[in-house]
Amino acid sequence: MTAAVAIDPRLRARRTAVLRAEGRRRLRILILTLAVMGGLVGAWAVSRSPLLDVDRVTISGVDAADAALVRQAAGVAEGEPLLGLDSTAIERAVSGLAWVAGARVHRDWPGTVSIEVVPRVPVAVVPSGGGLALLDADGYVIGPAPLGVDLPLIAVELDEEPGAVHTDAVGALAVVAALPDDLETWVTAIVNLASGGVGLELVGGASAIMGEPVRLDSKVTALRSVLFGVDLTCVSTIDVTMADLTTVTRDQLCLLPAG
Repeated sequence: MTAAVAIDPRLRARRTAVLRAEGRRRLRILILTLAVMGGLVGAWAVSRSPLLDVDRVTISGVDAADAALVRQAAGVAEGEPLLGLDSTAIERAVSGLAWVAGARVHRDWPGTVSIEVVPRVPVAVVPSGGGLALLDADGYVIGPAPLGVDLPLIAVELDEEPGAVHTDAVGALAVVAALPDDLETWVTAIVNLASGGVGLELVGGASAIMGEPVRLDSKVTALRSVLFGVDLTCVSTIDVTMADLTTVTRDQLCLLPAG
């Protein structure tokens, strides 16, 4: 028969206090866990509720016709959970439109999606499939040019699809960017020369040889000096490849007396 071991009342009281403290700690942890889980479930439920659904989609930076294309590309439908929208994917989809340079998507709580569109700005046209196509300053093909568009013509045939870069027109586009308005009116077309570099076809049938698209400010100044300061009778070629040594060639047959 085992004899009972007497326990000091102070030790028994201490053990009881420790057990009760541990129980209270576990209860607090349980309550806190349940509260966090409840909050998460509540937040999930709210995010999926009509309170935070997409009520409207606003599009800025384009006209109404292009806004419809942006809306279609974005693929955001009213009633979708606003919290679950992938803004990056929407921006990527909208930027995939050939005429869009960039897009930003904002969620405006509680129910609006705002899409800011930066369209590409056409600066020139190029021959394409029997018509004309628009190019921006970086050479991106925007799409078909509307009838009557008044932009410089780069006579470099286009093979690329909208959204691609017309690399063969990059040098000509640099010249377009350098041409002031008063000289642009003289230019009927910008061409790539067989000898290399860029040339201009001018009103009246003359041409200007610009050479490689470097030091264009100096070359433009030299070309202006000829067009506005020299007798242009029978001029056939203006060579500003070396701006400091501009040469003017005249058509000798044109100089012959009539009759």
